[in-house]
Amino acid sequence: MQGREAGPPQPVRAGDPVAPDGYRLVEQRRVLGSVVRAAWSGPDGDELEWTSRGYRNGRQPRTRAVGSAAAVYRRPPLFGFAPHVLSWWVAMTFTIGSVFFVVGAAGAVTGPTRWWPNAMYFVGSLLFTTGASLQLREISLTGRDLLLPPRPKPHGLRRYWLFRPGRLDWNASAIQLIGTILFNVNCLFGMSMSLTHRQEDMRVWVPSTIASVCFVSSSWLSLVEAEGRWFSWRPRQLEWWITVGSLLGSWGFLLSSLAGFFLGGQLESVVTGLLGPHGEALWLEYAVDGVLLVGSLWFLVNTYLMIPEALGAARESSAAQPRGGETGPAAGRRASRRSSAPGGRPPGRAP
Repeated sequence: MQGREAGPPQPVRAGDPVAPDGYRLVEQRRVLGSVVRAAWSGPDGDELEWTSRGYRNGRQPRTRAVGSAAAVYRRPPLFGFAPHVLSWWVAMTFTIGSVFFVVGAAGAVTGPTRWWPNAMYFVGSLLFTTGASLQLREISLTGRDLLLPPRPKPHGLRRYWLFRPGRLDWNASAIQLIGTILFNVNCLFGMSMSLTHRQEDMRVWVPSTIASVCFVSSSWLSLVEAEGRWFSWRPRQLEWWITVGSLLGSWGFLLSSLAGFFLGGQLESVVTGLLGPHGEALWLEYAVDGVLLVGSLWFLVNTYLMIPEALGAARESSAAQPRGGETGPAAGRRASRRSSAPGGRPPGRAP
């Protein structure tokens, strides 16, 4: 990880944010080879601050003139509709999927023999896969050139997903998508009531455990991307609660999967001998479904908080959008290029 970088211009790697001409890099945080935070000083002394998570959510880089007061924080709405914002759809699908997991886990805890909790898990896993796919699309279409909009208009189906393995946010989202697909497999077989212990281990708990490991890894990478360090304590920040809640929910899923794998078959006779004929059912009820319920509740908290985050980013983007569709240094730089180009048209620029 790199902290503050100043002085001579730093070499720009593929996937690094690109600032307008005349802006000098004064601070940069790089984690696992990917820039997650950066700050530049403009020719007039103004400051330009950029974050990876904020920019992919549609939030323009923050600018502050020398001597001006800090921007007044405006609390985002707790709920609202923004169907034109992709981040809003990501948050909504994940939130609804979390509701299905919470209802299914609560039903399993109160009635271990019920069939419908497994169906709730399966529907929730499909919504998780939908949300992860939309999030990967959002990240794939988010560029790093501050002269261009955060998400240029895509062209053709080939632009639905782009391969960006050099970026931390893309890696986290891709790992999460793999985990959701494995959850689809695990929840599909989990609806069967006729599996043997070995079949249940291989078709339910092994995919669930691997998927949970993917979720823990993805959540940790998202936390590092948002904070710019391996861990931090910022409970006043919305994005901190989002990423920490996702990490705690992922650990709940992982502990539940490990309990189901090790307690469901190998320790059946031991648990039955200690707790009686119904000991296994009572043990699994709280060891598997109870922990899964706690993890699902954390997922519900963190995915719900993604809705205000998306609404706040959309509001900031709309408020800062001048005529012509560009903001801040991008608008000024584009205007100067128009005036210097022959016929008033800007020269071509590769996306």
